[in-house]
Amino acid sequence: MSTHIEHGTRVRVKSIRELNALVLDFRRQVEAIAQEAYQRKCAELVYQILDEAVLQPTDEAFFNAVRSEYASQPIDDPQPFLETDLRWIVRHIITDHYVTIARTQERDPDYDWGCYLSAIPHRTGLYVLLYAESDTYHQIWRSIPGVEDYAYWNHTDPPEGMSQARWDRRRDRWNALLGHP
Repeated sequence: MSTHIEHGTRVRVKSIRELNALVLDFRRQVEAIAQEAYQRKCAELVYQILDEAVLQPTDEAFFNAVRSEYASQPIDDPQPFLETDLRWIVRHIITDHYVTIARTQERDPDYDWGCYLSAIPHRTGLYVLLYAESDTYHQIWRSIPGVEDYAYWNHTDPPEGMSQARWDRRRDRWNALLGHP
């Protein structure tokens, strides 16, 4: 069985208060990036939807095009385009994607601006897995003082400069942390 814990980290904290400070710092930085990504996606959708409105000959054709292109759930109660709030359509599309992500647990980098931290305590430290689609989130997390890379994989060679014995200890640690035999 292949093991791949690319985003594993170890956090050196002495108290819950320190851990909370690290997480709050991370959260502040990520919130700003997520908000910017949301606004960028809204602008992109507005542009694309307005483009559809110009290209489609009728309101019904417009709504059918928007439904087929952007939404997996119906857009209820279509009204003539001029009477429909474009912000409502964009929010509906984004909400639809969020609901799909939550239901299927399948990540969607175009709409998934959230992240999750999973902390596993051990006598040698606190081990944290960050689940996020954004590489920027991973870079921010690893840049916080006290957070160190503790990745592990067994499908290729260990990182350059790491002894096999040290790599094997890391494997054993992750196996113990995750309850693998």
